[in-house]
Order: sequence, then C-alpha cells, then structure tokens
Amino acid sequence: MKKRIKIIIFISVILLIAILLVGLFIFTKVEFYSFTIVKINKNHIVAGKESFLYKAFDLENTKIKDENKKELDIENIQEGNFLYLYDSEEKFYYFGKADKLENNIIHLKIPQLNFYSFYVKNDKIKNNQNKIVDISNLKEGDTIDVINIVPTSKNALGYIFEGQGVEYIDNVKSVKITEKNKEEVELIKNRNMIAIKEAIIVALNENNIIVKGLEDEKDIINVKYINDEIKNLKEGQKVIIYFNGVINHTTNTIENVGKIENIN
Repeated sequence: MKKRIKIIIFISVILLIAILLVGLFIFTKVEFYSFTIVKINKNHIVAGKESFLYKAFDLENTKIKDENKKELDIENIQEGNFLYLYDSEEKFYYFGKADKLENNIIHLKIPQLNFYSFYVKNDKIKNNQNKIVDISNLKEGDTIDVINIVPTSKNALGYIFEGQGVEYIDNVKSVKITEKNKEEVELIKNRNMIAIKEAIIVALNENNIIVKGLEDEKDIINVKYINDEIKNLKEGQKVIIYFNGVINHTTNTIENVGKIENIN
C-alpha cells in the first residue's frame, strides 16, 4: 500500500512539473500589451503606449522657460516643475517635467509615445463585458488590451509613423476594449505639442511655410502645415511652432505640427 502511494505521489509530481513546464513554455510565447489606439484604418491599427525620454541640461548653458513660455531664472527651478529647455544642438525647446536637479544639471522627463502596428480579425475583438463586437466599435483614443503570440521569427516592417519607428505585432490573438487611460489619451491628443521652435516666417506656400530660427538665421526649416490657420500667417511674423520634437535633418523638415502661434 505504501509503495502504491509513493508511486501515485511520484506520478502526480511528474505530471505537475510537466504541466508547469508546458504553462511556462506557453507563457513565454505570449506577449501582453495595454495601449491606446492612435489611428485605425479598417482592420489596421496603430497604437501608442506612453514612454519617456530623459535629457540632461546644464542650467548655466541653456535657456529656460516656464510652462507659460516666460523666461525663468535658475534659482526659481524646482523638481517637479514643467519647463521648456533649449537644446542648442537641435535648436528648439523640449517640454517636460524637471525630474532631478543636482550640481546645476537638470534631468528633463519628456513624454513620448512608442508606436505599435498590427492587423486584427473581426472575431478577435471583445468589449469590456467580454462579448465579441465588430471592429467598427474600435475608435481612436480607445484603450485596449492585446494578446500576441510570439512568432518564431519576426520580419522588420520598416514603418514610420509621425517621424518615429513602429514595432510590428504580427500574430494578435485577441483585443479587448478596456477603460480609457486618461493620461495616455491626453498624451495622444497633445503628441504634437511636446516641443516648440521660435522662428520668423520667410515664405508662405499652400501646404507649408519656410521659417528661420530666432536663435540662428541660418537655421532654415520647412514646416508642413495643412490647416486653415495658415491663411492668417504673414511673412515676417514671429511664431512659435508646436510639434512632436522630430525634425527630419535630411530635408530640414518638421512634419507633425500641433499648432503655430503668432508671437508678434
């Protein structure tokens, strides 16, 4: 009897180990995501997840503005302040939160979005009541949970969205609509407002303007801007260009503009 019990216990332990190993294998082949829809076209989705870029600035060698774009003295800066700090290499101001301040070096925490691209089948989408719904129920700004089965190999997509690379998710097994992440929704709405460039308008065209930087007249930038507000701009005006912090240095172009503000 004791021998039989030992055999049963031994077999049970072996089965338990096998189940755990299978579960571990499956788990390592599964990726879980939670992010917010930035763009949707039929069954193709581009989604964003909040991340942060950290940049260090020497306070004695940079220009500083508060969140209202007013000049700010070094002694008035505290950790947690929202600031615009001038990057002399990029020749524009980054906007972010003062994360750490020591020895006249400030670390700015700049909000970013990482982008993901995937296609989803209609029968893979569930609402927050776990019921299958049509893809038309998905909207820009929705927060979704995504389960992806990791493939044995991945092909690079080579896809760029708003000046940034996009990670391709290629084996989505389910998408569930969840409660909106208000912070990420706000970041998506303001994703083209995390940097500013102060400039003078040199030329106006139908879909873009040419500007030169206030800091350096040789700093000539082409700004793509398709909006009726461009009709209110004039050559020679001083403006603030709000954008996503990405300049294509090959063509000296800002492509993703939030707004252009007249500062004359």
